[in-house]
Amino acid sequence: MYNFDVAIYSDDPINICDSLESLSQDINEIGKQLEKRSLKDKQIEKIIINLDYARFWGVWNELDGKLGDHEDKLFQKQKTTLKKFSKNELEKILNITLNTANLVPITKKDIKHYIGNTIIYNEIFLKPMSIFKSILSEESEKILINAMFWENLGIMEIEKKTNQYYNSIEIVKKCLNEYEHLLTPDYASKGISILHRIMGKRTIDNKKMSESNILYEEPQIEIDEFEEIHKINYYNFIKELYSAKEEQGLDVNDIGKLLIPYTSEKIYEIEDSEENMYTIQNNPISKDKFIRKIIDESEELRKDIAWHLRMELIEGQINGPIMKEINKLPKKTDIIYWALEHIKTNQEPFSDFFFEDQELQQWIYYPKPDILKPKHMN
Repeated sequence: MYNFDVAIYSDDPINICDSLESLSQDINEIGKQLEKRSLKDKQIEKIIINLDYARFWGVWNELDGKLGDHEDKLFQKQKTTLKKFSKNELEKILNITLNTANLVPITKKDIKHYIGNTIIYNEIFLKPMSIFKSILSEESEKILINAMFWENLGIMEIEKKTNQYYNSIEIVKKCLNEYEHLLTPDYASKGISILHRIMGKRTIDNKKMSESNILYEEPQIEIDEFEEIHKINYYNFIKELYSAKEEQGLDVNDIGKLLIPYTSEKIYEIEDSEENMYTIQNNPISKDKFIRKIIDESEELRKDIAWHLRMELIEGQINGPIMKEINKLPKKTDIIYWALEHIKTNQEPFSDFFFEDQELQQWIYYPKPDILKPKHMN
């Protein structure tokens, strides 16, 4: 077995275009290098095709065998690979696949392009034997587990809405439970960058779908299928991120977005107030000091709470259970303002109850900027 040197291109948003260009050049170079041999060798032909289409997992399957294959089959596949390819060729191909997995090519649509680090972990760490085992270390395992958490956090909703099984929910739960000691704020800046790229790619895909008469929705993180222990661990991890935000250079609005699925769960309990009165009285978001702090600092979190409030306002409930809770929160006028903006922007229809309340109509049609409009927007 060889010891391979790994060279990973920067995935910083400032440098990612240059990195993708370098990756494209690497693919062209190895393609030319292998082209003549591919005419007589189906395995090499498949590798070149997979490299061209950024199917890094397909390249590993051809070189290293598939995860789940019998050990004898893996051994024969790897023995063939080591005979056909030099160390230099394998090192080049390895680095191309690692960079492809890391850079998440925006033009690719396969779900596996969202979860490159997860596939690396499965194909190299979990495979009983791999010709690429030399790249593994305790540090690389820690990096991959952190990356797995952020990648799968970004695609859980896809799994839920499409009824396709990617195991993302279980992977996030495992990271929050079994691998909790390995999750670290030190990786958060990189992790949030991964999440932004996944959400950005999903936004593009969703908008393309909306052009085909399918309602466009902003991608969301959802934790409603978590057990209580996972929700608590998720909440505690976000608190860790907030404590490290200065040191790690994290944006409080990113932390606010991460807290949205947790606060949304709490608000759904409020919406079911008759069934959950004990929970609301004993664990309301208005009494949680950390949540109050993030609401005060994060406009993104306030906007999401406003999204929940809008339904009460549409139904004419000025004193509904959500409004009562919001009245106890910091910057409540900001939240009310954004709820009204949601209603007007989306031109949502009002119920008959709305038209019976003159005060609420006055809020919608004649908003008082000095009262409702957030100060920073004046």
